[in-house]
Amino acid sequence: TVSAGRAASDRTVALVPDGQAGVETLIHLTARDAFGNPLATQDGVDVIVKGANDNAPAQVKDREDGTYEITYRPIAAGVDRIIINVNGTLIRGGPFTSTVDPAWVDATHCTATVPAGTVGTPSTVSVLARDEYDNDITIGGSAVDVQVTGANVGTPVQITDRGNGT
Repeated sequence: TVSAGRAASDRTVALVPDGQAGVETLIHLTARDAFGNPLATQDGVDVIVKGANDNAPAQVKDREDGTYEITYRPIAAGVDRIIINVNGTLIRGGPFTSTVDPAWVDATHCTATVPAGTVGTPSTVSVLARDEYDNDITIGGSAVDVQVTGANVGTPVQITDRGNGT
């Protein structure tokens, strides 16, 4: 009987996608031995997340066919470095980069800066869009509704999307 050897870090490959805050990121890993043979099962796959989601827990699922599903749920927008070790050695191409985008806009986490107004002079109100994890939204296109209340109720409002989350 001939069987595959131990996993070789220089033959093991991973596909690490970009992610979104609050959404599980799925990483595919294929473990191979020194001759390129897929491994049916392998101990010693360790994953460390560094960066925006420093030390976020990662789960490793052995599919028992030489492939693994690695998942983690980032919360902070930014750049993560994904370090994957097989038998204590960093795999080829690592550490990997995963850029995490903010989640969808959540109105309950947005903020507005409203200056004191002067009669007869337009006021500029700035709205900063954020997601449910308080990540700043960095692109435009979100629907914004502004309503004037109080003594100036009914005053027309002009909304300008700056394309950067404000």
